[in-house]
Amino acid sequence: MNGPYPSQYGFGALRCAIDNYNGDNVEYIAYPLGARHVFCFAYYVTPPPTSGTIVVRKQLDAPPDVAEHRFQFEGNLSFNADGRFALTAAPGRPSAQTFYRAAVSAGGTPWRLHEIAEPGWALIDHSCVSQTGASRIGVPAESADAEIALAAGDTVTCTYRNGLEPAPSGLTVGKATRGTAGRTDFLIRGPGLQAEAPVTTTAVDVPVYERLPPLPPGATRSASRPWPSRVGTGSAAPCAATGGS
Repeated sequence: MNGPYPSQYGFGALRCAIDNYNGDNVEYIAYPLGARHVFCFAYYVTPPPTSGTIVVRKQLDAPPDVAEHRFQFEGNLSFNADGRFALTAAPGRPSAQTFYRAAVSAGGTPWRLHEIAEPGWALIDHSCVSQTGASRIGVPAESADAEIALAAGDTVTCTYRNGLEPAPSGLTVGKATRGTAGRTDFLIRGPGLQAEAPVTTTAVDVPVYERLPPLPPGATRSASRPWPSRVGTGSAAPCAATGGS
C-alpha cells in the first residue's frame, strides 16, 4: 500500500472465512462445511498524526523441552470484537505483537492490557518500557494489568514473563489436546503400585489436570495409552518422577 499511497494508510485487520482473530496480517484460508466460495477482506486506516506504537511480548522461563503454549490477553488494545488476542511462545522463542494506536491526551482513556490466567502457568513479572520516556505507564503490583497513556511518536514495549506453576505435593498429571477433545488414560506404575488416572479434556488447547493420591516413595513412571474407541487420547509418552512428586 505504501507504493501507490505513500505514508497515507496503515494496516487495520485481515479477516478470512475461518478466522483465528489474532489481529495480525497473516491468515489461513479454509472452507467451512458446505461452502463453495470464501473471501478475505483487508481493512486499512488512515493513522492519526499523533499515533504511537505498543508492543506486547510474551517470554517463558521454563525447561527447553516444554512445548509452546498459547496465552490470552484482553483489554481495549485489540480491536477484535471480544477485545482479546493471543500470543504463542515457547522457552527460548518469545512471541510479540505490535499495535499502532492513537496517542492519549491528558485526561484521556489509557490503553489497557490484562493477561488472562492460564492453568499450569504463573506470571513471574511484567513491565512496560517507554522508548522516549514521554508515555505515562501504570503497572500495578500483584496484578496482570498494564495501563499506557501513549505519547505521540513513542514506542512502549510491555513484556509478560511466565513460568511453570509449582505443582502441589504428590503427582499431578495433565493433558491438552489439539483438533478435538476427549479422554486419555494415564497408567502410573511404581514399587508395588499400578494405578489408572483418566483425564478428560473438554476444549481444544485447554489443559486439564488431575491430582493423584499420595504415592509411596521411589521411582514412578507414567504413560498415556490410546484407546481406539475414545476420542482425543494420546500415544504412549513415558516420563519419570522421583519421590512421588
